[in-house]
Amino acid sequence: MKIKVKNKSDSIVELNVNLNWSDISEDYREQEKKELLNAKVKGARKGKLKGAQKDLWLKNNKEYINSNFVDFALNKYYQQALQKEKIIPINQGKVSKLSFEGENTNFNFMIEFEIRPDIDKKIPNYLKKVTIKTNHYIATKKDIDKTIEDIRFKNAKMKSLDEGYKLKTGDFIHADFTKLDDQGNLLQDSVLPNHQIKIGEGLFTGDLEKPFINKKVGDIISLKIKQENRDVPYSVKINKIEQQILPELNSDFVHSIDKNIKTIKEFENKVKDNIQINLDNENKKEFNNKIVEYFIDKTKFDAPQSMIENYKSYLIEDYKSKNPNSFDEDKMGEEFTEISTKNIKWLLIREIIVDREKISLEQKEIDNKIKEMIKESPDYKKDIIKFYNEEGNKNKLKEDMLNNKFFSKLENYFINKSKEIPTDKIKKG
Repeated sequence: MKIKVKNKSDSIVELNVNLNWSDISEDYREQEKKELLNAKVKGARKGKLKGAQKDLWLKNNKEYINSNFVDFALNKYYQQALQKEKIIPINQGKVSKLSFEGENTNFNFMIEFEIRPDIDKKIPNYLKKVTIKTNHYIATKKDIDKTIEDIRFKNAKMKSLDEGYKLKTGDFIHADFTKLDDQGNLLQDSVLPNHQIKIGEGLFTGDLEKPFINKKVGDIISLKIKQENRDVPYSVKINKIEQQILPELNSDFVHSIDKNIKTIKEFENKVKDNIQINLDNENKKEFNNKIVEYFIDKTKFDAPQSMIENYKSYLIEDYKSKNPNSFDEDKMGEEFTEISTKNIKWLLIREIIVDREKISLEQKEIDNKIKEMIKESPDYKKDIIKFYNEEGNKNKLKEDMLNNKFFSKLENYFINKSKEIPTDKIKKG
């Protein structure tokens, strides 16, 4: 067997295999014997052909024997060539040339397939403390005030107002919304009973807010709401008007939110700390993402197309399952290809770095993490145990922990040069 290996790219290999008749004759004769065992002609028992009958059958069925031999031989000699050259394909090979004329002829074939590219030497030297630029946003008083206001809204109580009360912006109503036809007639089964809305928020702002102002319980309002590119007439009967009463920001309120807090100042500081923790985590995420971008940009190689296509198919199916009516193949296909290419490149790069840095995770680390969760939330012990008894959930936890360990290690080799920016300086749009 003579083998020629040609690397057409980082991930595509062309294998040219040539065998003399002497290399394959024994296998060819075995193929003949196999076919003869199933041979049957008139006047002879199946598989028991002899003499002239046998010779005639072999002569008349040469093409059939050759065809079956090619199927067998191609797989056998392909596997032998791979083992001899110590090559591991990652997809099914595509035969581009095959030559075999039958008995007493050579067997030659050329096959192309993909491999995991050898990129170890292409990965940049990240031990030299590479500088990564990020934005680090800092919480401001506006963030604190808005968060506290949101907490007050979440803890607000609703107060029903007297029938003589006149509606104003910010009030809530419970109303029957009845859809009408273009002539103003009631449409059958078109009543949305006692639907709650807030005047001056969401859909009911501007021109749709005005008809409600100064109206009372029992009033009926006629209006048109844009639906499916046309104005649909509605009759709206107000059943109840409510006002949202926000809790007063005092020591009793903040203590009800957190038993460890006694003063408004402590509450504001706690809110600020929580906001900043989230902003710090966002900076860390940006830092890690830019480390990934650095490796993808600096490691030049062609990722295996089969891996890219498989990952792309997974992304498309996942997207379609969540957005069944919004996938546009022409518009989104290129975007998914780009995402898939970057993900596969990073997967291959990451594997090498994980091996270099000897990053691993022991089972006891996962068990200890679950114990920590239980310690932090003892009331949910049974739920936590049940959740992580499922293999998929435990594997996801393992993946997240390994990822955290991976980036914690890499962060030692990179400098996060962050620019501090107050959140009220973030450019809108």
